[in-house]
Amino acid sequence: MLNGTKSQHASLVIRDSSPGQTGTITGGFTQTGGDAGGIHIYYGDVTLQSGSITGNACYWSGGGAVRIAGGTFTMTGGSITGNVANTSLRNDSECGGAIFFYGDGEVHISGGSITGNYSHNTLKGCGGISGNDGLNSTHKEEIYLSGNYILKDNYKGTNNAGTWIETTASDYIHGQRDYIYLEGAITPTGVTAVEVKSDDKPDLIQDWSTYMGTADPENYFTIASSGSGLGIVDGKARIGTLHNITLATGLSASVTSAAQGKPVTLSGANASGTIAGITYTTDYIVIYNDGNDDNADRYRADANGNATFLMPDSDATVSSETLSEIAYVDADGSTKYCTSFTVIQSSNSQVILGSAQNNEKWYVVSGEVIISKGLLIRDQSAHLILCDGATLTVNNDDSEAVFCGNSLTIYGQSGGTGTLCASTTGASYEGINTYGNLTINGGNVNAASAYYYGLYTNVGNITINGGTLTATSINNSGIFVKQANVIINGGALTATSSVEGNIGCGIYFVQGNIIINGGIVNVTGDLGIYHVGSVTLGWTSPDDRITVSRYNTDTGGTVTIKDGQSLWNGSEALSGTISDKSKINGKMLQPYMNSQNHTAHAAKVMGEAKYVTSFYNGTRNYQLPDGAVAYTAGLVDGEVVFYRIGENSNIIPHNTAVIIVADASALSEGDKISLTSWPSSDITPHAGNILQGSDGAISKPAGTVYVLGVDGGGNMAFVTFTGETIPAGKAYYVLNQQ
Repeated sequence: MLNGTKSQHASLVIRDSSPGQTGTITGGFTQTGGDAGGIHIYYGDVTLQSGSITGNACYWSGGGAVRIAGGTFTMTGGSITGNVANTSLRNDSECGGAIFFYGDGEVHISGGSITGNYSHNTLKGCGGISGNDGLNSTHKEEIYLSGNYILKDNYKGTNNAGTWIETTASDYIHGQRDYIYLEGAITPTGVTAVEVKSDDKPDLIQDWSTYMGTADPENYFTIASSGSGLGIVDGKARIGTLHNITLATGLSASVTSAAQGKPVTLSGANASGTIAGITYTTDYIVIYNDGNDDNADRYRADANGNATFLMPDSDATVSSETLSEIAYVDADGSTKYCTSFTVIQSSNSQVILGSAQNNEKWYVVSGEVIISKGLLIRDQSAHLILCDGATLTVNNDDSEAVFCGNSLTIYGQSGGTGTLCASTTGASYEGINTYGNLTINGGNVNAASAYYYGLYTNVGNITINGGTLTATSINNSGIFVKQANVIINGGALTATSSVEGNIGCGIYFVQGNIIINGGIVNVTGDLGIYHVGSVTLGWTSPDDRITVSRYNTDTGGTVTIKDGQSLWNGSEALSGTISDKSKINGKMLQPYMNSQNHTAHAAKVMGEAKYVTSFYNGTRNYQLPDGAVAYTAGLVDGEVVFYRIGENSNIIPHNTAVIIVADASALSEGDKISLTSWPSSDITPHAGNILQGSDGAISKPAGTVYVLGVDGGGNMAFVTFTGETIPAGKAYYVLNQQ
């Protein structure tokens, strides 16, 4: 125990001078309350520079390692670990597993580590540092945090809830300029564990101006609460030194200085230009530079010219640059960017791209490009971007129009209007011939041959994720597959042969399978799909369709509908293995969902024997009962106009929000209109339907929202929606949408 007086403090410096730095203060135990297992400071000042305070315990209230009752405990190094408070298991007094201070006590931590300490008190105090002023406003316990230290993994109670600092209402935590990493929960009295700033404790971080001048406290927190408080999320927060931001001309930033990890928003980025004849619009790339060009990071600005980066642990110089980049849509539908590419140009001669030594190469088509003598692609992995509005026409009378010695992946852009047309009139040549994988993620690919195969693949798979592939032959098979599979995940495939007889195949297989997971598929020809090993049919969207003139599997091959799915052939639902191919040959197969009937409640139109309600379903078609009609809505010269769905149709297509008007005869009971799940609908609603809907409840969108209701005159009408959540399955429309 270090014992002094209020007017004359005792002092002690603890420094480990042992050769291996193994000195410890250990084995201490107090059997009374209000004491410490290791060091008890009574009006004294103790500094721990090195060494370890470990394996000590207090019986009741107090500190497992250190207790301060008037005075200061300063820690610049060493460790406090493995100490225990409240071995008596009492819950009626404050205690700290590592440090407890009371009555004008101060704790200064700028180094070392406080870890793995524990308090058995489940209600008061904590496993780390606990302060208690005894509800005496003349006492003030203060914690000063600075420098680099470790303070974590201290626990209290039987549930191991981690808290590292607990103070009471008049206590203060001072944050200085050096970096501080805080882990665990801060729990002052009356303040929640997730936020240390609150109305009843506005000065939790006190004397800000003494350390920080007029700097904005918000800039110092990775996560900040209201005012100048320190927010805690996932048990972690950060206070740090401000670093300056230097901006290039034309850019502005949300702050001029910030601490490491603080999000900084930059504004003023926008650009458009031309690359090798390609007109493009692209975002600036925002760079922050910590003094080393090799470490510059680039951030893409959004459509408003804004970009956000996290402040580095240094001053930052921010500038902008324009990259020569082209957008494309990847297999998963996401937009990505290519910054290194070759633009394909028109030619009256054969065009040869790349070499077999190139592992990967990107090519771009913009505008109208015509190649008269064929296109040869040699790269190991070639990527072709068809820009919106572009057309690449490749003709060849003497050989293949397009020959790819390895793999080729084709992409489109957001509009999906780029096109590749490859055709040949050569007697034994294909529109497209590839010896590797052919993958189509977007754009429109047309492969045609007058006398041979529209598309030929030797050993690589044909995979369609998006876009369209159309392969046609006048005198042979639309597609010839030697040793590969055809996999359709989305997009559309059309394979056509115009010739009759044994070579009139939409798709001819020597060896391989076809797997349809989704998309629009049309295969026509006398033999349809011929000599295929097996066929798997499936769908991912209610709009998917599969039509094959004939399914001719190889010996032992099967046609199987994917597990858990069914397809509708116009008269019945099919599933599992299809042994009777007359049920699928030449039939348009479309998704079939198990019957799920729906009941809509309607309100009577005043003065008429009509009942009205709104309805929406995103995935299922529904059949109306006799006496009920569905309408979409349009906006003409500011007036809402209604359009009946189909002249004589009683089917509501999926993903179509409607208003239902029914006679009394259409009601099943009371005010209910029973709708029946229906497998298919070829009805195309009137263009420009302003009605919207959702399969789940949604928050009210921005703008003025109108829903079906009763107006001031007691009539059914569209009225302004004043609620916060629009129910599922209800139609609405929005004006002045932001």
